[in-house]
Amino acid sequence: MILAGSCDLLDGPVARRQNRVSKFGGFLESILDRYADLMLFLGLLVYYVRVNRFPYAILAGVAMAGAVMVSYAKARADSLGPSSDVGFWDRPERLVLMIVGGLVNQMGLTLWILAIGSNITVIHRIVHTWGQTEGKLRKQVAESRNAEPVPFSTNVSAQASEEPTPHVLTRSAGRGN
Repeated sequence: MILAGSCDLLDGPVARRQNRVSKFGGFLESILDRYADLMLFLGLLVYYVRVNRFPYAILAGVAMAGAVMVSYAKARADSLGPSSDVGFWDRPERLVLMIVGGLVNQMGLTLWILAIGSNITVIHRIVHTWGQTEGKLRKQVAESRNAEPVPFSTNVSAQASEEPTPHVLTRSAGRGN
């Protein structure tokens, strides 16, 4: 874990130092990082099943789900525009904790921390992303309502030819419609 983690955490800085950074390289690194995470947790899950410690196998599965969702929540929020770099349990922190937990023979405690901490980070990213998207949208709508009232026309054909108000466009764009 130490050797693999060290190599894995250094590949990005090495690529930047050698000026060999590409969008595809970053994408591929992210995919390979997720597989590396999953292999660590899957190894723990299989171990706990084999030694008949089923509660710890479930715990490893919850920690694994949290680890994957931390990365997914960040990637999905970033695709919406706002930065979602909040929370503590990104990959380097998880990897260091797993290494320390393995070295001091406290993997059960490590899994509890990761299961709880990772999922709290996911919730934090959800709340933060909501504030960056829907929260700002609601503020914009409230401000636009206070700024200028939209004139009401009884002429249906005139209403159909008018452009919709900006907050309606923003709302549908924010939901992916």
